[in-house]
Amino acid sequence: MNIDLEQTVTQIMRHLRRADADCLLVRDLASIRYLTGCAFHSIGDALVLVSQRGVTLFTDGRYISVKRMLKNQPVGVVIWDRKDIPGAIFDVATYRRRTKMVIGFEQSHDAMSYGFVQSLRNAAQRTRWRSAVTIHALPDIMLPIRSIKTPAELRLMRRATARADRALQNILPHVKRGVTELDIARLLNIELRKLSGEDELSFATIVASGQNGDTPHATPGNRKIKRGDLVTIDYGLVYQGYHTDTTRTIIVGRLESRAQKLFDTVLAAQQTAQQAARPGMTGCDIDKIARDIILAAGYREKQFPHGTGHGVGLDIHEKPHITSSPKFGGVPLVPGMVFSIEPGIYDEGFTGCRLENTVVMTETGARSLSRLPMEIRVP
Repeated sequence: MNIDLEQTVTQIMRHLRRADADCLLVRDLASIRYLTGCAFHSIGDALVLVSQRGVTLFTDGRYISVKRMLKNQPVGVVIWDRKDIPGAIFDVATYRRRTKMVIGFEQSHDAMSYGFVQSLRNAAQRTRWRSAVTIHALPDIMLPIRSIKTPAELRLMRRATARADRALQNILPHVKRGVTELDIARLLNIELRKLSGEDELSFATIVASGQNGDTPHATPGNRKIKRGDLVTIDYGLVYQGYHTDTTRTIIVGRLESRAQKLFDTVLAAQQTAQQAARPGMTGCDIDKIARDIILAAGYREKQFPHGTGHGVGLDIHEKPHITSSPKFGGVPLVPGMVFSIEPGIYDEGFTGCRLENTVVMTETGARSLSRLPMEIRVP
C-alpha cells in the first residue's frame, strides 16, 4: 500500500464530521485502488465504505482472491450477495449502532450513478432499515486527499516517468522524413506497453505533424513527416496504477521563421511557468504566467484553447487544475501535488506545438519528473 491508511481515514473522518455524516461510500475505481491497493476494471465490481471503524472493501465472488491479497492489511473484505448489495453495506455501516447512521457519497463524482444512489435510498426505506440509515450527497473528499502524493507514490511516479522517457528515446531514430504519424504512434505504443509492466497506456498516443498539429488533440494519420515539420508527440504509460503524461514537439530539420517563433514562444511559456511555480500559488497563477507570454508574442487567446495543466496520478486527469478558471484553478498548490505544465499554440492551417512536463511541487518549487530535454531536433 502506498499510503498511510490510518492517517487517510482520519482525514476522511474529519471531512465527514464537517458534513454531519458518519460513513463515506467510495465507488470510483482509482480511489478504491488508493485505499486498498486492489485494482478493479469496471464500476460496480467493488465499493469501499470508510467509517470510524476503518476501511471495508465490498466485492463479489469473482474477486474472492482479494481476501488473500489483503490478509495482512488493515482492510476488511466483504464478499456480497448481488441480490442485496444495500443490505451488505448497511450491515457494516450500522454495526453495533443504535443511533441513526448517515452515509455520504461524493455528489460531483460521475462514478456514483443516480440509479445506484436511488437503489440505496429505496433499500433504506425498508422496514429493517427505516429510520436507521439516510444517504446524503457530499462535496469531493477523496480527490483533494489524493492530490497530495505520499513519498511512496512519488517514487512510483518517478519510476513511471523514467520508463516513459525511455520509450520515447527508443523510437526517436524512427522520427524522420518519410515516416508517417501512424508509424511513429505504433512504434511508441509498443515501447510504452513493453515498459509499463501493465500493458497499459495513459491515453491514446498523439502524433501530429505539420498542419495536422494545428489542433490540441489531433489523431495520428497517414501524413508523412517532412523537412521543416514540427511533430508533437503526447504520450504516457501506466505503471503500478500511476499515469505519466509528457509532450515533446520534435523539430525535423530546419524550421522556417514562423514555425521557429511558435516553438520558441511555447518553450518560453513552459519553462517560465515551471520555474516560477511555488507553493501557495494557484493553478490560475501558473496558467496566467504561461498565457501572458503567448499573448505578448502576438498570438490570440483562441490559439491556446486549453488550460496549462492538470493533476496526474491514479487518474490521468485529477486535481489540481492549472487553468484560468477561478472555480477550478483557484486552489493553492502545496508540496506533494503532481501536475502537468503544458502550454501550446495552434496556428490554424499552419502548424502547432505543445511542450509538457509533469512536475511535483516541492517546498522550493516545481521539479520535473521527466529528464528529457525540452528541445529535441532530428535531421
